[in-house]
Amino acid sequence: MQRRRFLHSLASGVAGGAVVAQSAHAGSNAAPSTAARPRWALGYRSIDQDFYQAEVPVTGSWPELLNGVFYRNGPAQHDVGSFRYDHWFDGDGLVQRFAVRNQTLTHRARAVATAKRSTEQALGRAALPAFGTVPPGGIGVTDADDLNPANISVLPHHDRLYALWEAGSAYELDPGTLATRGPKHFSEDTAGLPFSAHPRIEPDGNLWNFGYASGAGVIVLWHVDAAGQLKRCVPLKVGATGMPHDFIVTRRHIVLLLAPMERIEDAPADSSFLDLHRWNPDASTRVLVVDKDSLTLRGEYELPAQWVFHFGNGYEDESGTIHFDAARSATPEIMTHSFRSVMRGLWHEPPLPLWTEYRIDPKRRQISEQSALGNTLAVEFPRVDPRVSCRRHDSVWFLAGTERSSAPGSLNQLTRYDRRRDQLDSFAYGSDYLVEEHTVISHPDRSNAGWLIGTALNLASGTTELSLFDAYALAKGPIAHARLPYAMPLGFHGAWAAAS
Repeated sequence: MQRRRFLHSLASGVAGGAVVAQSAHAGSNAAPSTAARPRWALGYRSIDQDFYQAEVPVTGSWPELLNGVFYRNGPAQHDVGSFRYDHWFDGDGLVQRFAVRNQTLTHRARAVATAKRSTEQALGRAALPAFGTVPPGGIGVTDADDLNPANISVLPHHDRLYALWEAGSAYELDPGTLATRGPKHFSEDTAGLPFSAHPRIEPDGNLWNFGYASGAGVIVLWHVDAAGQLKRCVPLKVGATGMPHDFIVTRRHIVLLLAPMERIEDAPADSSFLDLHRWNPDASTRVLVVDKDSLTLRGEYELPAQWVFHFGNGYEDESGTIHFDAARSATPEIMTHSFRSVMRGLWHEPPLPLWTEYRIDPKRRQISEQSALGNTLAVEFPRVDPRVSCRRHDSVWFLAGTERSSAPGSLNQLTRYDRRRDQLDSFAYGSDYLVEEHTVISHPDRSNAGWLIGTALNLASGTTELSLFDAYALAKGPIAHARLPYAMPLGFHGAWAAAS
């Protein structure tokens, strides 16, 4: 009963001050004029309807073995009337569905009908605090799900589909129509608890996730079995949580990096959730190692201050040493500055995120990190073959770029890094494209074979395009391609759901 009360109180207060903030602070409060917007601002334009659908031909050759659906999610309602959110992370979520049959792509996109969206549509204005913006004349709320935009990622699991945020519940959607079914509560005790946008799924279907409540100093760990049933949900009191976006799971451990994004105790009452935190470059990044069987803390280590949005993968070797890799930045400037400036049609160039490999030796209680690809290749959105998720991996795929840019499109190169041979295989989209995360699809019959699927915004044509690549021959270019008759706002994460 004591644990149930704690979980309930945590769910009620998980978003801290951002949940109760009511203020006249409005961030940028208005969209820049169309004339002032650079060409790339097309990717940050709001949707003008709740539902999109189109059928278009596929050029090239779609493999007969490749049966399934590609889903994507991201913020898409950046403007509410004359009000414009101050941060890219704030807009209401739009989930997209790409299905190919008989060389024809059927595309659907639908705004997630969250409680937040319904409330603001009824009021006819932005009224609820978001990650980086507090609209004027805000209204009071009771828990984090009142603010949930369901706008970061999408999770197909056990024939169900979920749109994911970070600070609240997953939202269940119909996998075919994308109609919103409502918040997913794995149990009565866990309703409304933070369920992050980066769950890790093991090859056997077991799902692991985390959430954090910075105001309470708590990390929540989730274990959902392959049948979609909750096995465990355990809160860990860890002190300062930072703002972790992703984490690592191996056969035996869970690893979390808690960057020194510190809670400001005396922040103004009208602060957004982002503004409740301050980067401390002089503090260490804490690394927590948790035992998967008991979900108890087994070790804590320190690294220099650093920011990681996305990890690649992790595993233990024969000696028990934990290995994992990530796109590492020196600071969180891309979140605190760049993703605010794009909403005003400007671009703040952040420090390069560099591919970094980490090792933890639990026996010697030592941790180390090493840049793997030098200091000139920027990388983001790493993915691995799902068959080696949470296991030893030889290849990792990511977006990359070598040129600094005055626009947010320098990561326009798909790259596979062969870790054993220390070799790169790449395809460059070109300067007319803003490239989104691509996803690895396993070949159903062959190991070390598969495809890479993803979307990009063609600025020359003003349309969104879907491309499919041989994952192990990127330099040859796409093997199949389709162009939508419209542009979709840039999103964050996608997932492939194989046909059952």
